[in-house]
Amino acid sequence: MKTRFFEKEDMLAFYRSLPLTERIESVALRPRVKIAILTHDDRFDEEMYGYGRARGYSPTFFLLSRWLRQDYPAEADLALHYNKASQHSLREQLAIFRDATGVEPLANRNHRLWWRATHLDLAHLAMNGFRVDSSQVGLTPYRLVAEQRQLPIWELPLSVCDYPVVSVTRMATCTLNAAANMRTLFERGLTPIVGLFHPYLKTQTHWRDFYALASDHGYRLMNVRQFYEAHLARA
Repeated sequence: MKTRFFEKEDMLAFYRSLPLTERIESVALRPRVKIAILTHDDRFDEEMYGYGRARGYSPTFFLLSRWLRQDYPAEADLALHYNKASQHSLREQLAIFRDATGVEPLANRNHRLWWRATHLDLAHLAMNGFRVDSSQVGLTPYRLVAEQRQLPIWELPLSVCDYPVVSVTRMATCTLNAAANMRTLFERGLTPIVGLFHPYLKTQTHWRDFYALASDHGYRLMNVRQFYEAHLARA
């Protein structure tokens, strides 16, 4: 398996191009309103898309470059699913994505949630034009400050992953849920709650319950682009 590493000189030049700030701590954001963001990985799924649209929602799909097509619905929120194990670099996968979809992706999620080092991964994505990443597990969106330089990208952590299928035994290829039961997150009013449900597991997971819990607990459904434009773009 071939692993693509970061472009050292480009990364150093990118960091040096960022202005120094007085901040030494990362910028965190917790919305005052209750927001739920449902996302799907790997490939577009008509059933999952249609289920959301019937409820006035357009979920975000993080798409692998090898499974792209050219006939996505105009309302679909499409993002890149960067595959570090691919023979194609991030720039190449991004070009393939643009050519196939005609979309400039705002957001990324790493395939299998593979992560190397936060200050490197986020900088690598930012210097390639991404404004949001959603590869880490957690509950609070943040902008990283490293060496008093604030990266121009938000990390939007996911908190629900293929519930209830994912367990400790699958940590090698995925991540844990933030809570043992995703209902707990909604009952405690945490925000934003970001759910990840893979289409290939849709018969085994409770992805429909995400919609029901959001409705029952007074959450507003937003996709990643909507959340960025409403809460992150000017924060």
